[in-house]
Amino acid sequence: MRITVNWQIYDPVRRQVVWRRDIDGEFATNQRLIGDYTIFVQHAFTDTVNRLAADPELRQLLSRRPELTAAPAAP
Repeated sequence: MRITVNWQIYDPVRRQVVWRRDIDGEFATNQRLIGDYTIFVQHAFTDTVNRLAADPELRQLLSRRPELTAAPAAP
């Protein structure tokens, strides 16, 4: 089974998506699995999470120091 997940990082300060990526995940087995197919989806999704965590661009984005912005002035 193969799936694609569209991952997005939203910056609430900027109020916009600052990073997005389609990441493919897959799961295959030689064992016969009886029952629900959700086990295939769960394993394929887990693969996308692992690939997401290994993405160098995302790791760089998350390791940056946050940009400090001035607080809004009181009315």
